[in-house]
Amino acid sequence: MERCPRGRIRALFLCTAALTAALWGAPRAGAAFSDVPPDHWAAQDIALCVGRGLFDGADGGTFDPQGPMRRSVMMEVLCRAFGWAASDPSLLPYEDVSGDEWWAGAAAAAYERGALVSRAAAFRPDDPVTREELASMLMRALGYRYISGLAASLPFQDVASNSGYIAMAYEMGLMNGNGDRFLPDSPATRAQTAAVLARMCRRLDSPIQERGASAGDGTGLPVYPVDTLAVRDPGAFPEDALRAAGGVRLLRPDPSQGVRPQEWAAMVRERGLDGVCLELGGGVGPEAARGLREVLGDGLLYLRVPSGETDWWEAAASVADVLVTAVPGEEDRAVDGFPVDPPSPLEGIYDLLCSLRGRVDLSKVAVELSMAGNVWTDGVRTETISGQEAASLRARSDVRVSWSERYACAYLQVPGTDGQTGQVVWALDERGLAERLQMLRLFGVGRVWIAGADGMTESMWSMIR
Repeated sequence: MERCPRGRIRALFLCTAALTAALWGAPRAGAAFSDVPPDHWAAQDIALCVGRGLFDGADGGTFDPQGPMRRSVMMEVLCRAFGWAASDPSLLPYEDVSGDEWWAGAAAAAYERGALVSRAAAFRPDDPVTREELASMLMRALGYRYISGLAASLPFQDVASNSGYIAMAYEMGLMNGNGDRFLPDSPATRAQTAAVLARMCRRLDSPIQERGASAGDGTGLPVYPVDTLAVRDPGAFPEDALRAAGGVRLLRPDPSQGVRPQEWAAMVRERGLDGVCLELGGGVGPEAARGLREVLGDGLLYLRVPSGETDWWEAAASVADVLVTAVPGEEDRAVDGFPVDPPSPLEGIYDLLCSLRGRVDLSKVAVELSMAGNVWTDGVRTETISGQEAASLRARSDVRVSWSERYACAYLQVPGTDGQTGQVVWALDERGLAERLQMLRLFGVGRVWIAGADGMTESMWSMIR
């Protein structure tokens, strides 16, 4: 586990639409290139990348869309895309880099951040970037070198190396293949590279369609838009403020007392609610939801689906307006004697979204992220504390706050009475939340619910727009 250095936050930590614009610069009109007619398959992607300053044109007012994406140019493009400043070229281990080259500082920045790795003595600046290299560079730049080892199997028969990175790029819809072939050794053209980067930009720019915080006394489940009022007291969010902010109020029935669709639909109408949020499980499956859908009329139907009920997703999606699911936590475990227990694990989010991709419309899925803190005392999981309690611990001067790159989560080491570490608490901070929002956006998930919203700061809420 590594200490979290202050101020070292990866560029895509700032992954809201507004902050993305600040990171890459305001889009400006893309240049008109004589070799990119309006009906070119990548015309819009090229215009987006050029407009954001990621690409420059070629000579003579052309873009050279079919030309190879050279490795030297790719280093500059990565730095512009992720907001990296040039680094010291002496960091580079390659024998063909003197340090005076125009691209050397960019290559050093990519090497320092793990997007570029040394596997040969030479950098080969004029060689084209292969499709395999494009996938691996991009996934490393996004911070997924650990998760890539867990990536799903590929439908391609010609991938022998870097399969995890290629699988992630494919699962996120950033890169495709040709039938059962990915063509990993084929050069990536400038147009193809622009298309991949444009897809990434559009995903990360996409606004969150629904921003929710669960609360209520069991008779109703407000679905709050992200708003600082919800931070202060989600349970007492004023009805008029909720309505003014565009929120919805849903009935949360207790299906353990029996499934009563007619009664629930009547309660929605009588109370002036917007619909029902029904929790599946415990003998209540998609068929019960189907019956509720038939009597609910124009009312909204939200279904909370246990992430482990993989056979329910298609049936639930066919009747629900929104599917809500939480990310399963880690099993109680220790790594080299140190407890590991990140809330809403990033690996769990990846596995969940891979299992749903192609089966349901991910824009209908709301993923619930937990701000609670998981507490370990003397190597044993002892309790879960609220997000507010975790935030209070984080603010204490005697608590050591560290960051795990491996699990994309902060952990707190709380001293005991003898001065030694008494407790270890895993809890999401701003960076941990941003990492999870980034992955949701890359998969096209447009709805986020927060459990333990009392631990959200205003800057955290501002990420979910």
